[in-house]
Amino acid sequence: MKSRGEIVRELVKDPSLRVTDIAKQTGYNKGHVSRLRQQATKKEWISLTDEEIQDLSYLSQKIDESNAAWFDRCGFARAIEAKLKGKNQ
Repeated sequence: MKSRGEIVRELVKDPSLRVTDIAKQTGYNKGHVSRLRQQATKKEWISLTDEEIQDLSYLSQKIDESNAAWFDRCGFARAIEAKLKGKNQ
């Protein structure tokens, strides 16, 4: 026979069940069930590789009208942000 803890850990993985329903069914409070659901559905963070960062860095190097080189820090930050968002959706 499964323990109450094992049952609630299985139930929180089912997105069709509401936290309040799981809490009623198992006797756990809603806050605890909610935390267990967050842990169960937590996705592993995917970071950028060194090569991806270097590519984005190269794309952020600019040359102005007078042929002076400059680095677009804000553009670099936004490019990293967009790349990470795409990888972690």
